[in-house]
Amino acid sequence: PIPKYQPNAVVYNELFTRDGGGEIDGIVLGIAADTCANLMYRLEHDQFQSLQAKVVWLLIGTNDLGAQKCSSDAVTAGIVAIVQKLQQLRPDATIVLNSILPRHNKLMTQIRDINERLECLARSTPDRLQYFDATNIFLNEDNGQLQHLPDQLHPDDLGSRLWGEEIVKRAKMILAG
Repeated sequence: PIPKYQPNAVVYNELFTRDGGGEIDGIVLGIAADTCANLMYRLEHDQFQSLQAKVVWLLIGTNDLGAQKCSSDAVTAGIVAIVQKLQQLRPDATIVLNSILPRHNKLMTQIRDINERLECLARSTPDRLQYFDATNIFLNEDNGQLQHLPDQLHPDDLGSRLWGEEIVKRAKMILAG
């Protein structure tokens, strides 16, 4: 990993690898600056064919908003298309839609809009599709300011730990049936 994110790698190993002491084994497939189009390309070209995950945790869309300046409609449509492709490729897997993490105020209206749509999608499609709202981990309860996101985009090690612990809890609930 990039040196400034090395502490996050330690947290990942502790939470998501049994060798590191974690309760579940996970694999990160995200790529820096990834967009919905990039991920869809990889899905359509069988780059995940060998993975047999029981739980797929999906966090995508922030780079579409920020760097690509896409509309809320475009980002939501991209995420829905990815969900449909994942359901086609892994019909027995449970897909968890992670909320787009909060960012600076300019994007928060769009982020809230997209997250509301994703939550609605998961509620209306309860079989093997869930929504996970991580917003409160990264917003200060008292003043609504960002916390644990030093660059207003990537979690610091404490944010990664708090978020990761909640992911592990949810994944274990899903795996337990």
